[in-house]
Amino acid sequence: MKLRRALLFYALAIIVFLLAGCGGGGGAVGPSGPQVTLLSPSNGATVSGDVKIEASATSDLGIAKVEFYVDGILKGTAYASPYTCDWNADEFPYGTKHSIYAKAYDSTGHSGTSPKITVTIGDSLAPQITIVSPQSGTVLVSSAVSIKASIQDRGGKTK
Repeated sequence: MKLRRALLFYALAIIVFLLAGCGGGGGAVGPSGPQVTLLSPSNGATVSGDVKIEASATSDLGIAKVEFYVDGILKGTAYASPYTCDWNADEFPYGTKHSIYAKAYDSTGHSGTSPKITVTIGDSLAPQITIVSPQSGTVLVSSAVSIKASIQDRGGKTK
């Protein structure tokens, strides 16, 4: 009986020792992925033309790269801070909404993803309007004059 108790005691002591050494009792956990946040554009912004997407990323193990996604499609990768990507928003129709997020990788391959933001494609540039007729300097001899104009949207898009 004494032998059985002694064996049980030693077995229990070994299990406690192993669990303590493995962190099984609430000790440290493995490495977590990098933390990444989009800095610009801001959520809900109206964008057009060339847009600079910017993110901040941190990790105890260092950042290897930050990828930038628009509607789930990779648009660019930055390998050093400041983490930025240029995106031509004019590839989308005016008034449409699109999601943007960044994904950062540390030196061991762990990754972290920023919360998604939504932007709307807008038109920040006014159209160019040119009077075609009558031409400058024309002498008008009638009280009724027909005026013709040409309007050019620089983006070539209409809303």
